[in-house]
Amino acid sequence: MTTVLSKLPSTLQALEFRRLGRTLLHSLLVGVAVGVAACVFFYGLEHVEHLLLRSLAGFQRLRPAGEPAIHEGGGRAFRPWLLIVIPALGALVSGLASHLLAPETAGGGGNAFIDAFHRKDGLVRRRVAPVKALASILTLGSGGSGGREGPTMQVGAAIGSLVARLLRTTVRERRILLVAGTAGGLAAIFRTPLGAALLAVEVLYRDDFETDALVPAILSSVTAYSIFITAFGEGHLFAHAARYPFVPAHLLLYALLALVLSVAAVGFVAALRASHRLFASSRLPRWLQPAVGGLLLGALAVAWILAVNPRLGLAGQGLGILGSGYGAAQGAILGAPWLPRGWGAVELLAALVVVKVVATSLTIGSGGSAGDFGPSLVIGGLLG
Repeated sequence: MTTVLSKLPSTLQALEFRRLGRTLLHSLLVGVAVGVAACVFFYGLEHVEHLLLRSLAGFQRLRPAGEPAIHEGGGRAFRPWLLIVIPALGALVSGLASHLLAPETAGGGGNAFIDAFHRKDGLVRRRVAPVKALASILTLGSGGSGGREGPTMQVGAAIGSLVARLLRTTVRERRILLVAGTAGGLAAIFRTPLGAALLAVEVLYRDDFETDALVPAILSSVTAYSIFITAFGEGHLFAHAARYPFVPAHLLLYALLALVLSVAAVGFVAALRASHRLFASSRLPRWLQPAVGGLLLGALAVAWILAVNPRLGLAGQGLGILGSGYGAAQGAILGAPWLPRGWGAVELLAALVVVKVVATSLTIGSGGSAGDFGPSLVIGGLLG
């Protein structure tokens, strides 16, 4: 009996290491699956966007320096009336797909991931991944104002849950793989493997983070990121200056900026909630609400493009209103030919922030399948 008890700690330690090794192997498999799914998602989104916006409407959006473009050329003369209609049509088909096949795929996707982790033991229906990918491709590819990161988080979470079910893991392991899949999806599309892992384990709680999922999330993120850059090339999403000198006198400006950003973040969240309440209280069917939001978005974008962009030398081009808006943020980071000097730039960027908040609220508040992560970064960058 004494001999058995003396061996118990080493036996438990061996079991713990075996369980850890199994979880890491499963996380690697999740990273591979999510990386491949992210490549398919990005490739499909680029094709749909090129077909609908550039080839049909003659619209060309601004891109950040490090975002790969699968298609070059092929545009035609700008057709404003088509750009008003296309976001509505894309959102209509997307809304129907979500409503009929998987209602939980409506909206950004982050809340669904958190709900699955805390309330559903990490279980996500098998159909969520393909339906979410399709709905997001249709919404974003037709010009919806939102980010790609939120949808890929939910797609990654669904894949992580699916892998866990196929491997017959425990509930605890399934929840960890759910987080690992979410991190992998975000890492591949936004190309930040470490940051994606930290976000995935931190976003689950208000004042804490999921420590047990950190290492699996990092492994999944690095794997998915590696697969994505193998397919589309390595690089940073944004270009930046070679160095940013530290000036102590600017610390007060940074403190002031933090206050401004806090107020803007509260306003952005309030706008999203107000838009959601407005559409929810309407008598429109749920599947039709994204189309109405898309129609209003198209009208807003065309009004800006016709009234403002010709003065900036951007006739028929986007300025961050449609899509995530990363191209506008890139112009604000390094400067761009279209950006005026002095207070003219301040006025333009401030107006663009307001319009971007309204545009994103129309897309996400109406139930469009797009994320608010990308637009929030753009809004913060423009304000900075």
